[in-house]
Amino acid sequence: MSAVRTTTLHLVVVVAALLVILLVPFSAGVQDRVWRAWFDAAHLPAFALLTVVALAEITRARLPRTPVSLGLIAAVPLIEWLQGFSGRDPSWSDALWGWGGIAVGWVVVLAIHANGKRRLALALAATSIIVISLMRPVSVWRDHVVLRAAYPVLVGFDTRWVESRWHIQGLVVVEEDGGWWAQVTGEDAYPGLFLVDLPHDWRGVAAVVLDVTYEGTADSPVLWWRMDDLPGNPPYAERFQRAMALTGGRQVMRIERASFELAGNGRAMALERILAAGLFLTGARPGDRLWVHRIEVIPGVVAPISP
Repeated sequence: MSAVRTTTLHLVVVVAALLVILLVPFSAGVQDRVWRAWFDAAHLPAFALLTVVALAEITRARLPRTPVSLGLIAAVPLIEWLQGFSGRDPSWSDALWGWGGIAVGWVVVLAIHANGKRRLALALAATSIIVISLMRPVSVWRDHVVLRAAYPVLVGFDTRWVESRWHIQGLVVVEEDGGWWAQVTGEDAYPGLFLVDLPHDWRGVAAVVLDVTYEGTADSPVLWWRMDDLPGNPPYAERFQRAMALTGGRQVMRIERASFELAGNGRAMALERILAAGLFLTGARPGDRLWVHRIEVIPGVVAPISP
């Protein structure tokens, strides 16, 4: 087999393996943000490995490096676009880490062929980029530990990692007045925040408490608490929802188990497998904002809770 054919075969195998890693879909039940953060961080080492292997193979086959390098650069946004069809969320931040991985791969190859202080400098540069790429998943893991220690308080706007604690739609998190606010953008009819670190077994919960502050100009804004025990986006009748009329300032709403154990159509909610829970607004105007001080569950005596 010729060197060119061998090189092509090797590259196809490596590319196929990395595509499986980067395009594997998340299931609807995967809510673990730590797992997701580590998985997203794989963009940098994946493209670094692909770049090192590609450059080594084309060097061995005495082929030009430039076309392959340009192909790798173009592949990054293409893979991000394809992720949208596998149930994952494409993002430019992931693309930047992919391009960073290509840069790391080049640095590693240059370091292999360098000598003395130049090799050391290149190795330190590659190591520094890899360490920086790990800062986010490590920080998300630390915040995850903090939330687990705060149980039965599930979440609050008390850290710079607020955004990673929620699935956010139609809202943007802004830092003002010494805290973090979720501000309505006007881009979604139902701006909302849904918990990422969510306990799935609510059989031992006697009540849930919502403690929020609202500021805005809307005439009659309403805050809703929603819980789903079915995957996807079930119709209104198949989920639990409770409304609270908002007024300016801080207010607290307590929802008892007798309410959330039934869906809108009277069906008994499967409290042992709550898949989604969170807040959304109706009647709010762009610029209105919400501060979630805490969402807390009140333990009961029905069954042990699985946080």
